[in-house]
Amino acid sequence: SFGPHFDITPLEGTIAPQAEVSFQVTFRPTAIDEDIRVEGIMLFLDGTNPLALTCVGACVPQPEDSINDLVFDGLARQAQTRSVTIKNPTAKPWFLKPVLEGEHWKCADELQVPANGSADCEVTFCPLEMTNPPEGSKAAEVARRAAEK
Repeated sequence: SFGPHFDITPLEGTIAPQAEVSFQVTFRPTAIDEDIRVEGIMLFLDGTNPLALTCVGACVPQPEDSINDLVFDGLARQAQTRSVTIKNPTAKPWFLKPVLEGEHWKCADELQVPANGSADCEVTFCPLEMTNPPEGSKAAEVARRAAEK
């Protein structure tokens, strides 16, 4: 097992003689912790000695001032795009995979944020039908505030 925070692929396969294979290690932290590590992960390859791997990551809290509301107000079947800036205050580059829920939302599959830098993530909303947020929901509150401006 790689613990709850790391995934490694591929888990099995065939390597031709004199060939190379890359393993992809994905870090999915589930809690804020500056030192998440799994030591002694053994990778077994036929015909060679096992490889020992240590995976290390950190999960930092999201600063309150980095929470943004993106307001989309458009017609059905017309895409709207908004941008949100992701700031990386650490000395290491970030390689992020944004996750959006719902078929009407799109963004890049990957986002690279340089060390001590920032990157823009463009989010596109393209509703296929008219939508109204449920009364009392956060989305309804955001819509109400946008309408008051």
